[in-house]
Amino acid sequence: MESRRKRLFCNTCERTTWHELKTKFEHQWDPEQYDEMIMVDFAISIWEIWQCRGCDGVVVQNSEIVEDDEPYEEFYPPRSVTLIKKQDFNKIPPIVDSIYDEVVKAFNNKCYILCSAGLRALLEAVCKDRKIESGPTSSGTMSKNLEGRINGLKTIIPSSIVDNLHGLRFLGNKALHELDIPRAEDLALAIDVMEAILNIVYELNYKSGRLLQNIQGKTRIPTPVQLEYKNFWDSLLELLKSRIPDLKIQRPLARSYQSIHIGYSGIHFEWAFHGRPRKELEVGLHLEKPTLEENKRILAVLRAEATTLEKEIGEKLVFQELWGSKWSRIHAIRREGEFTENLKSWAVETMVKFFGALKPRLDSIEKATTV
Repeated sequence: MESRRKRLFCNTCERTTWHELKTKFEHQWDPEQYDEMIMVDFAISIWEIWQCRGCDGVVVQNSEIVEDDEPYEEFYPPRSVTLIKKQDFNKIPPIVDSIYDEVVKAFNNKCYILCSAGLRALLEAVCKDRKIESGPTSSGTMSKNLEGRINGLKTIIPSSIVDNLHGLRFLGNKALHELDIPRAEDLALAIDVMEAILNIVYELNYKSGRLLQNIQGKTRIPTPVQLEYKNFWDSLLELLKSRIPDLKIQRPLARSYQSIHIGYSGIHFEWAFHGRPRKELEVGLHLEKPTLEENKRILAVLRAEATTLEKEIGEKLVFQELWGSKWSRIHAIRREGEFTENLKSWAVETMVKFFGALKPRLDSIEKATTV
């Protein structure tokens, strides 16, 4: 009895799995009906549809048997175990990526002469992109031909690697000028080499930079703008501490805002610049409890005293019920974006008044909540 199960490579599962035969069709070629079979007495085509038992993916297998020859098998779509999978590069130019894509497609479609030509074009594209216009030849003279430009890559790639890149040039020359079809294994190795070159030229610096940033974490060097913010908040916090000695001051942030925590979860005071470029500075009370209902409840209690609070603070206050997705806030605005002494004085003085007017009321609200 014919087996309805066999192991095939599955492109989706990316490994060899059990497949189940779903249907089968055989067609025997009659020599009397086909002129091309004049020298052949027997030929048969067998079409089978197999389904992966792991992912349910389907593959069609075609087997051609001609007299006593070994059966010829082909799969649709082709099994990726024999294909090259295009790598993802983040930083290569579009034209270089396009040529690389065509090289892989040519190889996977067994267009080996075109693949060889594409590899040569890919190497030339890298030279052009990196502005390698010439280099020394084996005779020591400077040349703009591919040999010279390959040697010119020694300014960005280790020389021992560059010396071996001439194998790609020889491979392309034999395919294009002598019509010598290269072997699949040689092309696969050449593609592997070019992928390594693309990684060195375009990706290595990018990846190493990301690694350095990840390792440095919070200790990474701030930008000049970040440093300006940090210095500004540092001076404000120092002045505020002199006015409210019992206040626990946080470290200055290298950002456009500075939080001031007062011992309650989800509630803090804040200075914050808005606009690009900076056009205004906010002094505010931020209610960032886990739910909008909690924040709205606290805001409603404080808004009931809006007139009194504005008199105590001496500023027009904005009571914003919904800020972000679920937060609320009360804030005053000074329409000034430069780091001036006047803005610094206003920011500190207004924060002192915010603290004096709102902190006792927040104490009462929190106390009532916990009772």
